[in-house]
Amino acid sequence: MHPERFRVSHRQPTDITEDEVADTLAARGTAERRWSILEQVRRDGQATVTDLSRSFGVSEVSIRRDLERLEEMGYLRRVHGGAQALATREPGAIIDARQRQNVAVKQALGRAGAGLIQPGQTILIDAGTTMLELARAIPRPLLQEGGLTIVTRSLLIASELRVHRRTRLLILGGIYQHDYDSCIGAGLEQALGGLHVHTLFVGSDAVTAERGISTDNVLEAPLYQHLRACAERVVAIADSSKIGIHRLQVTLPFEQIHTFITDGAAPPDFVARARACGTEVILVPVPRP
Repeated sequence: MHPERFRVSHRQPTDITEDEVADTLAARGTAERRWSILEQVRRDGQATVTDLSRSFGVSEVSIRRDLERLEEMGYLRRVHGGAQALATREPGAIIDARQRQNVAVKQALGRAGAGLIQPGQTILIDAGTTMLELARAIPRPLLQEGGLTIVTRSLLIASELRVHRRTRLLILGGIYQHDYDSCIGAGLEQALGGLHVHTLFVGSDAVTAERGISTDNVLEAPLYQHLRACAERVVAIADSSKIGIHRLQVTLPFEQIHTFITDGAAPPDFVARARACGTEVILVPVPRP
């Protein structure tokens, strides 16, 4: 454990640069625009890229990126020249869609993460599809005879592991997120205050060397400091397609991440900058199609 890695920053407001302010405002503006686009598509049933570009005063390229992101999140369906609203969205729609993306890479990363688990450990596996692949990759002998305790807030992961009776399974409850099949909330954060785990495993769909892991889910963002506080070691896992993307709120900067696992297609400059933060970076060979 390296307690010095988790020093609290006493940075003053005057230390914040103009570029950082601009980046924060830009990210916030993008998130707000996307939710406004979603509201318009849901209200009208559909919208064209051209009309949205005029309505929001941004380029059609930006609108296409917005629609692509909203489709990835399971909120709408892109069509030629625009987008359509979804008639209904079943619980777990977002995570179901994500399970079908980059499957082979996620499985390889999951195996690499599972390889770090040792007998007798207590580990916390966060929610997400890469985390699900990690849970699936834990060797059966370790689950049957390894004396593991696994903590998770993901009902999907809990369901995957529930058949292994010799593994102690602790499910963190709270407010259920239908779209992600996981829990959040103050009750969950309070429960974390009494826990101590050897390793915390987290995934992410947005990573930069400068900001670390970030998210657009403002309800989840505060949770990650509670997760980090109960862990001796933090292992973050994300495939290289997530590198270079930043969201509205930072969840974990690289100074709080001990090990980062990604695939071999990660940009060399990103790897160098992450390692300069003191983070171990493990590069996993990209599976062939």
